[in-house]
Amino acid sequence: MRFSFLKSLLIVFGCLFLFSSTPNSAQEAEFIEGQDYLVIQTEIREELEIEELEDKIQVTEYFNYKCPHCYRLEPEINVWLESKPDDVEFIREAIPLRNQWVPVARAYYVAVELDVVDEVHDLMFSAIWERNLPMEQEDLIERLFETRADVEAELFQETYQSETIRDYMRDARTKMQLYGLQGTPAFVINDLYVVDTKSAGETPMFEIIDFLIEKIRNERDSDS
Repeated sequence: MRFSFLKSLLIVFGCLFLFSSTPNSAQEAEFIEGQDYLVIQTEIREELEIEELEDKIQVTEYFNYKCPHCYRLEPEINVWLESKPDDVEFIREAIPLRNQWVPVARAYYVAVELDVVDEVHDLMFSAIWERNLPMEQEDLIERLFETRADVEAELFQETYQSETIRDYMRDARTKMQLYGLQGTPAFVINDLYVVDTKSAGETPMFEIIDFLIEKIRNERDSDS
């Protein structure tokens, strides 16, 4: 009888240990370097002359409006942004993996330069993937900016053809090549880690991203 009671007690404690040790969040999960995410080498950071932000953690999405995976990920990004911690800064970089993607990448940087990203970002995606419009055509991009963001055609053309936009594009291409990005969407966390669809596999990308954010925080705390 006593042996049976002890056996039952051990089973109960075993179950409690099992449940208490099961990860229930991205912070508690353990993701593996080189498998779930990639580390950006120090020499690459030095070549790009990257200076680490002291009080912010930067999450950069490399995307393109013509990328179907980017379009499908947008709702998940919007949900994540609603609860994004104050010390996390989210930015986007539009990269042209194909020649056909160049005009819409330029369109994104025009929106950045003219401060109308909020007005046109979602519309660019919906025009391509819901209305099947050929938004690589410059006149259609111009019309969208004019009708939805009150950007006059002359200002749009001046900005679209400007050296500033060429600089944005060159910078995005350089980072894409140095980081070894092969597809979109891809996320670079604080210029330290890369998470893309290949490394994430079946794991939701933002679980890995949140894990890496917490990893950076912990490392900063231990160094201070």
